Amino acid sequence: MPLPLEVFFIYWVHGRTYLRLWNKAIALYSLQEINGLNSYNSDMAHTPHPERLKKRREFQRGYRKGRKYWNREFVVYVYENMSNNTRLGITATKKIGKSVQRNRAKRLVREVFRLSKDRIYSGYDIIVVGRAPSIHLKYQGAQKTLLRLFKKARILKKE
Repeated sequence: MPLPLEVFFIYWVHGRTYLRLWNKAIALYSLQEINGLNSYNSDMAHTPHPERLKKRREFQRGYRKGRKYWNREFVVYVYENMSNNTRLGITATKKIGKSVQRNRAKRLVREVFRLSKDRIYSGYDIIVVGRAPSIHLKYQGAQKTLLRLFKKARILKKE
C-alpha cells in the first residue's frame, strides 16, 4: 500500500530536493512500508543536467580547443564534444553589471537555447560569454543575435 502524500514534507538543501516523513507518520505506518520508501528515495537522487557545462575543465577545453565567434553582445565558443548531445555553458562576468543584470542575460541565453535546440546540430559544447550590451536586449534581440552566431559557426540546421 503506498503512503499518502500528506505524511511527507519536502525540503530543499543545496539544490537538491528531499522527501521526509512527518514524525507522526512514522508511528502510524509499519517499518516495512517506510523502508520501502527509503529505497524509493535513493532512486530520486540528484543527477547532473546532461545539457549543461558545469566543470571548469569543460569550459577551459572549450576556450582552448573551440572555435570563437563574436559580435557586439556575445562571444560564442563551439567545440565538438564527441557525444550525442549538445551542451550549453554560460558565463557572465562582472563587467556586464551587478548580479541582477548578469542573471537576466544568462536566463535569456538559456531560453534561446531551450527553444532552438532542435535547430542546432547535436554533438557540440557551446559556451556563450555575455558582453555588456547584452543586458539591454529583449528576448527577440537575443534570439536573433545568438542564432546569427550559431549560423556563422555552422551548427544551425538548414530550415
